[in-house]
Amino acid sequence: MKFGGFIKTDFMASKYSGGDPANGDPLRDYHLPGAIPVGGTDEDVATDFNARQTRFWLTTDGVVAGHKIGTRLEMDFQTLPGSGDQRTTSGSNPALRRAFVTIDNWLIGQEWTNFQNTAVLPESADFVGAAEGTVFARQAQVRYTRGPFSIALENPETTITPFGGGARIVADDNSLPDLTARYALSRPWGDVQLSGLVRQLKYQNPASNIDSTATGWGLSASAKFKVGAQDDIRLMLTGGEGIGRYVGLNFSNDRGAGRLGRSGGHRRGRGLRRLSPRLGAGLALQPDLVDAEGGQRHGPDRRRRQPLGPEPSRQSDLVAGHGV
Repeated sequence: MKFGGFIKTDFMASKYSGGDPANGDPLRDYHLPGAIPVGGTDEDVATDFNARQTRFWLTTDGVVAGHKIGTRLEMDFQTLPGSGDQRTTSGSNPALRRAFVTIDNWLIGQEWTNFQNTAVLPESADFVGAAEGTVFARQAQVRYTRGPFSIALENPETTITPFGGGARIVADDNSLPDLTARYALSRPWGDVQLSGLVRQLKYQNPASNIDSTATGWGLSASAKFKVGAQDDIRLMLTGGEGIGRYVGLNFSNDRGAGRLGRSGGHRRGRGLRRLSPRLGAGLALQPDLVDAEGGQRHGPDRRRRQPLGPEPSRQSDLVAGHGV
């Protein structure tokens, strides 16, 4: 049994040119592409201090009746504020990150999605870093791994953009789990991964006479190449239809009210430069291009186009972090 963790305090000063996020908005804590305000009034710099990214974990490993058994429980406080707020005690609720048991080749519980390659996540002082082109999700699943290949059934969820626009709808109507598969290789020169996703997109609303089902799919290729003894280059290219919630922290929704949304491509590239064994700097370029078609038919061949989310985002971030 092992217990570990760290205490982390963030000191942030943020400048918003298109509006001011509300108190308690996650954007005040970390970069959340879909929450960036647009079209509002330029605001002064907002300063926020918190320790919500403090993290702890407990792991076990052993052999029971000839089977290799392991467990992991990992939590932080990066969730909605607790009973106290910034006026008084600044309380925060514990948040489950990872909780699973492994039995030989099987994993059961909450873990990073099998569609993701955690080896190419940016090393950033920010909680996520530049997230626009990054596959990023943790959820409950049943996964089988054999050598470099793994396949999983994962918790489903569909996010919808209403026809004509409006607040995101989280449908919670899926009857089938998401299916993911991955082939990953790790070599002395780096890591390479190819992953795929097939999922059901479903939304039912009897009050509006809506009962809609579609199929989403996605492919993601990623790699991490070592350059010299300490530096590396990380790449990811992801594309598909109806995979919005898996990319960029749900930057775009999975589908519109009347038709499946197409994802033209999510691309990210990053180079990491080690300035010392404990200090690094990196440059990340992460465009997220969404071809969003929503709305409803107005005849045999007529459709209205509706955006699934904010305008496509192109961002280049300079990030630096210090590890202890």
